[in-house]
Amino acid sequence: MTSPTHAGYFDANSGGPLSEAARDALLKGIEHGWANPGRLHQPGRIANELLQAARSSIANSLGFEANEICFVQSVPLAFRLGLGGLVNASSHKVVASKVEQSFILEGLGTLDAERVSLIDVDEVGRIDVVAFAKALACDGVTNGDAATNDGAATDDGAATSGLAIVQIANHEVGTKQPWEFLTDDSLAGAVWFADATLGPLSWVQSLKLPKRVDVAVLSPASWSGPLGIAILAIRNGVKFKAQVGLGADPRDAREIQVAVGEPNVGLALASAAALEDCGRRLDQSRDQLTRQSELLRDLLTKEIPDLVLLGDTAETGSTPGLVAFSLLYVHGEALIDELSKRDISITSGSSCVANAVGPSHVLVAMGALTQGNIRVSFNAATSDEDLKLFVQDLSNVLSELRNRAGVTSL
Repeated sequence: MTSPTHAGYFDANSGGPLSEAARDALLKGIEHGWANPGRLHQPGRIANELLQAARSSIANSLGFEANEICFVQSVPLAFRLGLGGLVNASSHKVVASKVEQSFILEGLGTLDAERVSLIDVDEVGRIDVVAFAKALACDGVTNGDAATNDGAATDDGAATSGLAIVQIANHEVGTKQPWEFLTDDSLAGAVWFADATLGPLSWVQSLKLPKRVDVAVLSPASWSGPLGIAILAIRNGVKFKAQVGLGADPRDAREIQVAVGEPNVGLALASAAALEDCGRRLDQSRDQLTRQSELLRDLLTKEIPDLVLLGDTAETGSTPGLVAFSLLYVHGEALIDELSKRDISITSGSSCVANAVGPSHVLVAMGALTQGNIRVSFNAATSDEDLKLFVQDLSNVLSELRNRAGVTSL
C-alpha cells in the first residue's frame, strides 16, 4: 500500500496525514472518551468534558462561541444542514456565485428560480462584486422605517435582507474572494453563509473568520485534522430552521447537535488540536507555501509546453499550496492514471465530486480551458525537491501521452 506521506502526494486539500498534535489527541480521545458523552455516569461525564473542551477550543480559534459550534459527520451534510436551515427560515432572495461547490448549487437548484441569483465570475474565478451586491440589495425593503430583523436600513432608506453565499476561496483554482468588498456596510442586513472548507491558509491573516460570517462550514482535514467530521458554525441569533426529520426543526447549533447526535470524541479532539497547532504554525506555513507555489508555477511554465495556469497567480489573490493548470492534447484521467504508476497522486475535474474527471463547472464558469485540468495541492511537509521531481515526471508523462496520441505542440 502507498502511504499518503510519500513525496508524490499532491492532493493535500482533500485530506492527508494527521498532524502529530491531532494524532495524540485522537488517541487520547479513544482512550478516555469512549463512553457516550450524553450519559450522566462517570465515563459519560469524562467523554462530555473532553467533547466540550474540543468545542470550546475550536470556537475560540475561529472567533465563535462554544454553543455556536456543531460537529457533523461530513462536509456534504454540513452544507446541506446549513443551507437548508437558512433558506427554510426565510423567504428572501439567495445570492451565490456560479463557482460555489456542487453541494450548494444542487441545493439551490431545488428552490424557485426567481428566488436565486447566480453571479458570474471573471477569468480567474473571482466574483463580480458589483453584480453580487446589486442582486443582494434588490431583496431589501425601500423604506428605512420598514426594516425588520430580516434587514438593516441603509442611509438612503434601503435595506438588504437576502442570503449571501460566498466561498472564502475557490477549491478548484485557489482564488481568494474579495471579502473586503462583499462585506461593506450597505450589505450589513444580509445573512452571510461562508464556505471555509479550503482551510486557514485561504482565510485572513489569523484563524478567525471574518466577523460578517453568520454561518460557516469548515473541514478539519484542511488543517491536518481528521476526515469523517465537519464543523457547522452558526452564530447565536441567526434565523435558522433545519429540517432533519420528524419533530421540531432545529433552530441553532445546539439543537442541530442534539438532532444529529454527538460526534466521535476522538475526532473532535483531533480536530481541535490540529487547529490549535495550525494556528501556531500559520505564518511559517503561509510563507513557505507561498514561496513554493511560486516556484511550482515558474517550473511549470518553463518546463511544460502548452500549459495554462488557472486562477489568480498573484500572491495576495491565491491560496498558498494550491496550483491549478490545464494542458492541451491530453485528458485529465489519462494523466492521473499514468502519474499514479509513478507513485504521484494528483486530482482532476471537480474538487467536490468523488472520482470526477470531467470538466469542472468552475472552469466552465471562468471560461477557462478544461482539457487536461490538473490540481496540485501540498502542505508544509512538501520540499522544493519534491516539486521539482513532480515537474520532471509530469513532463515525461506528457511527452509519452502526446506522442501516443500523435499530437505535438502547435
